[in-house]
Amino acid sequence: MPPSIFISYSRQEAPFVDSLLDHLEDNNMRVWVDYHSLIPARPWADEIARGIEEADVVLLVVSKASMRSDYAVAELLTAFQLKKRIILIIFEAVKLPEDFESYEWIDFRGSFKKGLNRLLTQLERPVAMKHGPPQKGFKAPPVVWVCFIISLLLSVCALPALWTFYPPYYLVPLPYRILKRDFSYSHVRSALIMLVFASFLTVGLMRFHPRLVGISVLSFFLSPLLFFLLSRSSQMRRWGKPVASRPQFANPYHPQIERPRPVRFTVEAAPEDGKFAEALINGMAKYHHPYVEDAREAEVIFVLISRFNKAAVNDPEKRIVYPIILQSVKDIDVKLQRIQWIDFRRGLGNLDALAQLLPEPGRLFQALGISPMGDQVVLPRIINVLRTYLLALGAFNIGCWGVTILELGSFVSHGESTLIVVQLVLFLLTINWTLPSLTNREGRISSLRNLILTFIWLFVLSQIEIITFGWLVIKTHARGLPKDVIIFGGFAPLAYIAGLLIILPMAVWYRKDLWRWLPRQQSKTYNLPMPQG
Repeated sequence: MPPSIFISYSRQEAPFVDSLLDHLEDNNMRVWVDYHSLIPARPWADEIARGIEEADVVLLVVSKASMRSDYAVAELLTAFQLKKRIILIIFEAVKLPEDFESYEWIDFRGSFKKGLNRLLTQLERPVAMKHGPPQKGFKAPPVVWVCFIISLLLSVCALPALWTFYPPYYLVPLPYRILKRDFSYSHVRSALIMLVFASFLTVGLMRFHPRLVGISVLSFFLSPLLFFLLSRSSQMRRWGKPVASRPQFANPYHPQIERPRPVRFTVEAAPEDGKFAEALINGMAKYHHPYVEDAREAEVIFVLISRFNKAAVNDPEKRIVYPIILQSVKDIDVKLQRIQWIDFRRGLGNLDALAQLLPEPGRLFQALGISPMGDQVVLPRIINVLRTYLLALGAFNIGCWGVTILELGSFVSHGESTLIVVQLVLFLLTINWTLPSLTNREGRISSLRNLILTFIWLFVLSQIEIITFGWLVIKTHARGLPKDVIIFGGFAPLAYIAGLLIILPMAVWYRKDLWRWLPRQQSKTYNLPMPQG
């Protein structure tokens, strides 16, 4: 019979642990991991102690973070006191206490597949270690080194696109960040997409030295390749800290249960998340689950997690609490971090499945649950598109007009230069105010009315830019200046119009996601349920 396993780890290695859990279960192992195994409405300290006591083997994922984790240290101490078999999973080589040198260990710093095979063999047929675990040195999976080399080349390719600012800002330090495992997955993906367009403009419209043009052309191939590796490689997902790891989403699931057993439920939500709460209540009512306001009468309590609510009113150790994450945030209550989440960060597409599986928690979390990784940047599709669009507008505006002014030099009067600079400042200030409001759901622009007014204001600014562009075309044509320079300057306002033609249909298609994402104004309250006792 396969041994039962308890895994102790740090949240910084959650992507690795999530993958290790899946592979061990695929090999018919019984695995205990806190977010996967803690039973709601029971004291967790007792559950963790029972999990260690019933385990045949305790796996400690060794990393810098786990060696500083109070929880990992306490779990290891319990395992030591119970004289459990302990195997060190070496994720990072760090200085270890002398007692650790006698433990079994498996090095997972290189190939995950080889490490897994060695672990499975060691679990089945223990072999004495010839020496202690590695405590220094750096190793990484082969794909990490491939990404490092590609990112090193891209950091050079991004230099001709300095005029766009955004791609170089994230891509130049990327090689170092990959090895440190703490790059921003979301921003790097946006930078890679933007670099392709910036390189196209650099090659097509700017008169650069041939070598610089060659470097820009190289990014046409390297950017998609790195984008693919970061997005699709399971090794890269395991390697990164949560912020650098590709988000793992629940698969679309359609159980087709028309009449599930009714379950009384209530919802904990901040007033700003009232639209999400109402959609959840209506979705549950569709399958005849009764909503109750008093949490003492509820069988299940949904806690909506966002920047407005990071803790539960009701104690998850005393009540059955299901955390539903709406928005990527940090500093979530520790108790909520130790249980499995339901992921609605990209929208409510799985709401029907949640309602149908509500009476069956095991199947529910198997289908819709994710490991708690709150600092991953995940946005609804329409918000992600709007964010990338605004970032690109800001980068291309300042870059295109800045290059135009520098190229035209004395042919642009002081008054014309001042007008262009004022336009740029207004454009960039508007984007700078809009982006955090839109992505963080805060500030004056985080309402549908103000968001529409903001895009109307950006449209007005783009029309002023088009008028300025038209005037410069007439002026430079009269003086016989190169047309490619002035065409470059006109790309910025034209990009706004072209992008808007793509954004508007998407905004209509995903209008419900957009409407729910923008927080309800506090003048409209949403009552929290009464806590137990």
